[in-house]
Amino acid sequence: MEQSECPVCKGSSLSERKVGRTSMLRCTECGVTITPHKLRRVNEPGFYEHSYVSIPSSRASAQQYRYSRYPEYIRLVAEIGRHCPPPARWLDVGCGSGAFLEECRNAGYSVEGIELSRTETVEAERAGIRVHHDLKGVYGPLDVISMWHVLEHLDEPREMLQSLRSLMRPEGILCIRVPNFAGRWSGLLRDKWVWFQAPIHITHFGPDSLRKLLNDTGFEIEMIRKQRPNDWLVRRAYSLAADVFNTYTNAPRESVKGWVFRLLKDISAEEVFVIARRRA
Repeated sequence: MEQSECPVCKGSSLSERKVGRTSMLRCTECGVTITPHKLRRVNEPGFYEHSYVSIPSSRASAQQYRYSRYPEYIRLVAEIGRHCPPPARWLDVGCGSGAFLEECRNAGYSVEGIELSRTETVEAERAGIRVHHDLKGVYGPLDVISMWHVLEHLDEPREMLQSLRSLMRPEGILCIRVPNFAGRWSGLLRDKWVWFQAPIHITHFGPDSLRKLLNDTGFEIEMIRKQRPNDWLVRRAYSLAADVFNTYTNAPRESVKGWVFRLLKDISAEEVFVIARRRA
């Protein structure tokens, strides 16, 4: 049975929308694009354990990845810290191997995460980070909640934000990053865009639809912007980390195909970054 209700605005006016050669759904009320049920993979048993593990296969390459993201992590912690400085409780939803939360902890925050993949959970727990499989084991009040490229994976993003809001203290901070499906590169490349991943991205947001969802679920937006996550510092850190690990650990060198894909992502992978405050 195909979806009949928009997960963002709960409207019932959904129409077919072609994204390149891929048939999607579009809500005519709020403008969000939705992946039809027949294309989705995220609800397959074990999907996030076996098909969507983001850390590389060896600990050496995992460390290389971590060092390449270091400028991004530091920038995020510093910017969010201006809205909610430490000490404070920080929950990262979709925390992966916990590398980002380690930097939050280094900055003085009390941290914990949510992660579906057992493989990545083990990595985070090795670093002394408490990780939950879902929200059932999380208790408030929380001061900061982050969701880096998580919201687009959810069948019910509205319900998730409402649940997170109930765990936050009044005036708590919610931070979200999602691919910008309403951006120039998405419109130009359509189903060839690097972040058009219909089988695993369920709700495809732009700034307007994300703003509406946050307003409707009890949040006041303090900052919203379009950005490329892989700025010059991140790209430079990636190159430096690769040079070090290739020289001293015999790590495999990046293929030409991998280099081209990464360059395309650096150029075209625009995202929406939001910092919002819980309304009392």
